[in-house]
Amino acid sequence: MRQSTIQLCIMLVTIFLAGSLLVACTQTGATLNQAQRELPFDVLVADPVPDDWVLMESHFEDDLFIMIFESEEEEGQVEIVQDKNIQGLDLQHLREYVLGLDHTIAPDDQDDEIIEFDDFVGEISLVDGEELTVQLTFVKQDDLTTATSFDIPIYQIVGKNVTAETVLQFAASLTSSQATT
Repeated sequence: MRQSTIQLCIMLVTIFLAGSLLVACTQTGATLNQAQRELPFDVLVADPVPDDWVLMESHFEDDLFIMIFESEEEEGQVEIVQDKNIQGLDLQHLREYVLGLDHTIAPDDQDDEIIEFDDFVGEISLVDGEELTVQLTFVKQDDLTTATSFDIPIYQIVGKNVTAETVLQFAASLTSSQATT
């Protein structure tokens, strides 16, 4: 009798955890759909999500959308941040770089490296702090070269306690997504 009670408890805990995960996924999906409908720019998603990484949560408020990924194999975390108000990216310098006018790195950005991938261009850097942080801040090349102002969406991938390779894997998986109804 005691063994069947233990098995019943294990089954109930398993059902509870599966239900909690389903609720979290549903809420995350609803947040993504809301961001896709309301943001005045394309929402980027990791598709496919790099191996062993799972979308754990997402947050949408005003013009800011954040997706947070975690991995069972790595102790770190990856955040994909989408906002028109991200600071710290020299858009004029990037524009000149893309147009072939300037292929140097500004003297105050010696730790940053300009990279181009798919339809994007940005800077990747290591951020000093308590934990290793790799930050890739980027824009769509078309937005950079065709916009009449620099009021364009800026995207960022922030990897905490992960390698630059992991951040670049997320960057390579990005695609524009549309809201589902």
